[in-house]
Amino acid sequence: GRTPLAIALVSGSDFTIPVTFDAEGVVFQIGESVAEYDLPVVSGLTFPDVRLGQRISRSLVAFLSDLDRLRTDSPVLFNLISELKFVTKNRAGFEVVLFMKNYPVRIRIGSAIDSELMKRVVLVLDIVSQQDETFSGEIDFRTDDVVMRGKE
Repeated sequence: GRTPLAIALVSGSDFTIPVTFDAEGVVFQIGESVAEYDLPVVSGLTFPDVRLGQRISRSLVAFLSDLDRLRTDSPVLFNLISELKFVTKNRAGFEVVLFMKNYPVRIRIGSAIDSELMKRVVLVLDIVSQQDETFSGEIDFRTDDVVMRGKE
């Protein structure tokens, strides 16, 4: 059997349907029964015609494999993820914007994820949340230096 890794919402002209897919990018569950899972929501995917057995873009499968490894190796860190948004960078590439539970901050992480990166993200978010002001901008982890951009 397949194990759900994340949920995506597929929109049509007059409907929105949740679907689950696994680490191989195979859609294997469609409809309201998906709502019972506490999994990250993936956005930025396009499904012109969703059906069981359909695969999401091959270029994203390596990231899904990393995400699955994170779930296995560090389930606590995996469970902090609320949403992953795939953003097309160029024709062949993408990067991911991460949204964590309980933090109103956009986090850019590039095209890979692992437990070390997630530990850095949580550390920075904890430091930011301890400051007097509420930061609601974006934090960029795509390079070795963490860059913070405010909304101002």
